[in-house]
Amino acid sequence: MAKYVKIISQLGAVFLLIALQLSLISALPRPFFSINLILILIIFIVMFSGFPKFIFWSLYAGLLVDVFAFGFFGLFMITFLVTTLIVYFLQINFLTNRSLYVALTLIALGTLVFNFSFQILELILGFFSSSSQSIFLFSGFFWQELLYQLIFHSVLAVIVFYFFSFTTRRFRPELLERK
Repeated sequence: MAKYVKIISQLGAVFLLIALQLSLISALPRPFFSINLILILIIFIVMFSGFPKFIFWSLYAGLLVDVFAFGFFGLFMITFLVTTLIVYFLQINFLTNRSLYVALTLIALGTLVFNFSFQILELILGFFSSSSQSIFLFSGFFWQELLYQLIFHSVLAVIVFYFFSFTTRRFRPELLERK
């Protein structure tokens, strides 16, 4: 029974975070609307949970965002899944400890992967607001927002990391075991 309550409360917490992201943060003035709390949560889930769990959470978060967002249905699910798989690969093979530096590196790489994969998928699917719009690599707005996201995500990652390192034992630096 306690297991089901825990799962339902986690599902509800992710739903509330997505509602906060889509209703409050997206309404903030520029540069603050570029913060992506869902991406930060998913990268922390990748860092501190097992292989099948983060796949479920990335697909669940992507599904909820896709339901409420405009555009191609499945775009966020695919983008979150690609991001989590690449971050997991980097964590397992190269960044194997649970330190603040690894968290910052994975947040930065995850932000880059998310933005590039989202833009590439959007380019492939042909979702442009007008035909005169340029490719995202040549857009100054894309690079500015990416820089803002990297800065804000890094600050939030430090806050989340230290909050959980002081409240739980799971965020203590230690080497990951290979199976």
